[in-house]
Amino acid sequence: MVRQPANLETFICRHIFRGERPVTYVFHSADGSLSMTCGGQDCDVTDVDNCKLVGLGHMRRNERKLSELEWLPKHFEAFNNPKGGWVLTPLTNEEKSYDHSH
Repeated sequence: MVRQPANLETFICRHIFRGERPVTYVFHSADGSLSMTCGGQDCDVTDVDNCKLVGLGHMRRNERKLSELEWLPKHFEAFNNPKGGWVLTPLTNEEKSYDHSH
């Protein structure tokens, strides 16, 4: 596995961008970008009005717990476990086809 670069495209929901909620869900899509949401039902990073594009380095500085995900491979997702740490699972085929350019 390769450590993700600081300039990796990272799509985040507006709640994370504004510092209102923490990151609870991360996925590394087939197109190579990361998406991070607070997990709220009102968060959809496929909605341009709801997401912001930042570099992964920005997120690492603001949320220390994300350092655990520096090695998250493509086609994987991670859920923040309330008891501590992240739970990693492979993405389904449907999720693998997600592309931020649409």
